[in-house]
Amino acid sequence: MKISTPPKISRFFFKDVMFEKNTSDKEIFLTFDDCSDIDLTYDVLDILSKKKLKATFFPIGEYLEYTKIHHSIEKCGHRIGNHSYSHLNGFFSSTQDYYDDVMKFHRIYETDIFRPPYGRITQKQLKLVQRNYKVVMWSIMTYDFDRTMNADDCFNIVKKNVRPGSIIVFHTNSKARKNLIDALQNTINYLNEQGFLFQVL
Repeated sequence: MKISTPPKISRFFFKDVMFEKNTSDKEIFLTFDDCSDIDLTYDVLDILSKKKLKATFFPIGEYLEYTKIHHSIEKCGHRIGNHSYSHLNGFFSSTQDYYDDVMKFHRIYETDIFRPPYGRITQKQLKLVQRNYKVVMWSIMTYDFDRTMNADDCFNIVKKNVRPGSIIVFHTNSKARKNLIDALQNTINYLNEQGFLFQVL
């Protein structure tokens, strides 16, 4: 069973974490994780540019360091968040190792928002990370990386769950290559038709 929206218990235990934006306006927040597939990342930047939309990217630090993709993301007017340097799973990492990995990203690129890889972070890790960052999760997981899904499946998750303030996650990695572009274009077209405004976090 795929959990496309975070369960209420997650929001209870992580009260200081952003799962969605509290807004009275019809705003939406597209986000893109990883940026490990550089060509796919540029494809997304091209789509957003043609549609004149802004989004937030959470690249993995080790890819950011050697591709310098942040220059292109910034040039297009998008926002960049920390997604750790090596994409550690917080549930299988010590508190210090996890924090050190987050700060290794920080030495490459300074920002004030952080998204935990896999959405997994312990309370102790969270407490340390929040010294420097606002932690951002999501309200809609598209599962574009899941190869058992197709682009229509991913789009329908958005269509079913979207509401003002929703933070939507897509991925620019090799696993998402099959679904991302079609799912993203369908999502953008639908949200435009519904009158949503696309904002950065």
